[in-house]
Amino acid sequence: MTFSESIKVDLYGQYNNNTEHVYSYPEKITNQYSFTESTRWAAPITDPRALFQSVCKSGPCYIVHRHKNGYYYSYIERNAADSRGGLEMITIFIPAGRHACGGSVLDALGKLRDTLILARRYDDELVRNCTACVTECHSKEFFPVKTKQDSTGQPTAAFRTFKDETELRNILTFLKQKEYADIDKLILVPEYDMKEGSNIQRITAPVTQVFNVVACRGAVADREEVALGESFRVTYTKDDFEPLIHDVRLSAISVPAYVINGNDVCLRSPEALGISFSKKLFVNVESNDGKSQGFIKAEVMFSGMPAERSEDGRVYVMVPETDVFEGSSAALDVNATHFEPYHVSVALDGLRNNSVFNVRLTPKTRVIPIEFRFGDTGSDEACTLPVLNVHFKETDPIYYAMFVKQRFHGYDAVRLPGEGFRVNIPDKDDWTEEKAGWLKIVLIVVGILIVSLALVCGGYVMGHFDVLGKIFGR
Repeated sequence: MTFSESIKVDLYGQYNNNTEHVYSYPEKITNQYSFTESTRWAAPITDPRALFQSVCKSGPCYIVHRHKNGYYYSYIERNAADSRGGLEMITIFIPAGRHACGGSVLDALGKLRDTLILARRYDDELVRNCTACVTECHSKEFFPVKTKQDSTGQPTAAFRTFKDETELRNILTFLKQKEYADIDKLILVPEYDMKEGSNIQRITAPVTQVFNVVACRGAVADREEVALGESFRVTYTKDDFEPLIHDVRLSAISVPAYVINGNDVCLRSPEALGISFSKKLFVNVESNDGKSQGFIKAEVMFSGMPAERSEDGRVYVMVPETDVFEGSSAALDVNATHFEPYHVSVALDGLRNNSVFNVRLTPKTRVIPIEFRFGDTGSDEACTLPVLNVHFKETDPIYYAMFVKQRFHGYDAVRLPGEGFRVNIPDKDDWTEEKAGWLKIVLIVVGILIVSLALVCGGYVMGHFDVLGKIFGR
């Protein structure tokens, strides 16, 4: 059943010395003391004269009745045609579980008064047209849940006054007030018509304007209710794109982010706002020698813009949706100390959000001249081998040790003018497996060199046999 189909209407009061339901919609009530299944909704409608006479001088007034069946909105005025000075009451009924925007109910009651009271036209089609302006709102509740019950079991009533239609509309729009927690009927009386000395509770607290935040496709708020002047956060989404989060402050008028309808703040869709989304592309930077991304301090540029880092340290770039189309691409440049520059054109056609692009950097290679000196560096017996040009990756730990710690596998590495190093290997040394292993490797290389040189200069080789003997003799 649609919202408009759920609305019921009743005209009740004193007519021709009788109190009766003169007209009801959509089904006629033939006996005010006997209801069918389809007219049972009207059973809580009772004679309003006692309440009216307690708070009003001459009328008119309005009553909002909270009941387990739903909400009853009534307009009451005197029936000049009744000899007893009776009343006429038009009621709009909204069933439980659904809520109407108060301002639209007020407009519908005005149209029904023109039709049912002034024109005396009891026509279902006319009534249906009158109630067509009633709009549904998204409140989960209006009056707060009752914390206590009246001992007599009768509905508890209170009243408040209004000075003009604007204030009346405001009261009907914002019915969720803490002051209404323990009442069932709220009577709304014009200030000029209020009867002094009433024994019915009067509510004078200002109306708190609390709005329902209504989501739509692609837009959802972090709060269901918000008061004027408060801020709330809206998350905009689009399939396969990164969400966008905007902070919005609620004002009394509609703004681009939302439209106000009664007490509903209806969010506008991303399409209506013209929001442009982006895809997130992670760039996973590694070295082809196994170095992790954390070791590599890379500068990543995408389409000339620097990359960002997530909270967990991952590198990513944002690709606007306007850049993702058939045949599109973007330049990715990665530069890191000790690595060769990296440049590639990344295809954006068909790019998925949160994709990962793997970059494997190549370490720079550097040739370092190394001179090995054996024995006491201050002694005439110290022996220096020919200079070796050794290739090092700049990511190799030994490269770092030489240039930063001035050490080469545990030995002092003295920086020479230019690019070279002298590695001093004393006769007496604290021998370690690290030194022994790497020194023997060096000596194998040196041995190959000496054998090669022996073809040219045998005397030179023989002159170094004593040094080799010292080393291998250890």
